[in-house]
Amino acid sequence: MKQIVNALFLVALFIIGSITISTSSPTGTPTKASGGPAENGATCSQGGCHSGPATARPNVISSDIPPTGYVAGTTYNITVSVTGSGKKGFQVSAQKPDKSYAGVFTADAGSQIYETNYVTHSAQKTTTPATWTFKWTAPAKGAGAVDFYGAFAVTRSATYTDKYTVQESASTGISEFVANINLNVYPNPLQENINLCFDLQENAAVSAQLISMDGKSSFDLYNSNLLAGKHNLNLSKPEALQAGIYFLQLNLDNKQVVKKVFVD
Repeated sequence: MKQIVNALFLVALFIIGSITISTSSPTGTPTKASGGPAENGATCSQGGCHSGPATARPNVISSDIPPTGYVAGTTYNITVSVTGSGKKGFQVSAQKPDKSYAGVFTADAGSQIYETNYVTHSAQKTTTPATWTFKWTAPAKGAGAVDFYGAFAVTRSATYTDKYTVQESASTGISEFVANINLNVYPNPLQENINLCFDLQENAAVSAQLISMDGKSSFDLYNSNLLAGKHNLNLSKPEALQAGIYFLQLNLDNKQVVKKVFVD
């Protein structure tokens, strides 16, 4: 009888282990695995979550960055579109050849930020194509070409990669614009009131938002038309705002200025 019980116990362990092994990560990748130089090319297929080698598949990553290149400080839409039958997920990062990261990601519906510099799915998708769109704010002037690395899972047995390169625009308009704004956010960490100080070179429609690191929470702070000149906006901190790291995004007509702020 004891031998039977032991045998059943081993069978149960095997079944549980099989279930664990055959399950990937439906709510997002648990490691840095976009295939970029910062991970030495590693993807989810090397991390044990997915089997088989990673296969290159072009044109999975796309964006609305113009052919002339990104403009420093501007926010763009990055899109991932994965085809195939079965459950799908992804991870993307923006890196330089020296293993440094470039720009700032903001998650959108269905995605989340992982370890600050990676964006991944927050829920797997079964449609084909499975599409996710998120935002990327370009780095400061002089960053040069940026490579977007992506690893994409289609079921547990297939992993694909893509590398999407964007150039920096020769125009210096947004960088000069950001410098002229002289945006100052204080106190930082934020307290009961949020003060935004900035200069407008011309009349503009102005709005301000606080966006959580994972992109899941957004808080509107201000929305109005302002005349050219110096402005000091004293705004109330949203009651629902929780402790953490946020991006304060100041929108001026079709341009954005982003600052990282902290909430205790």
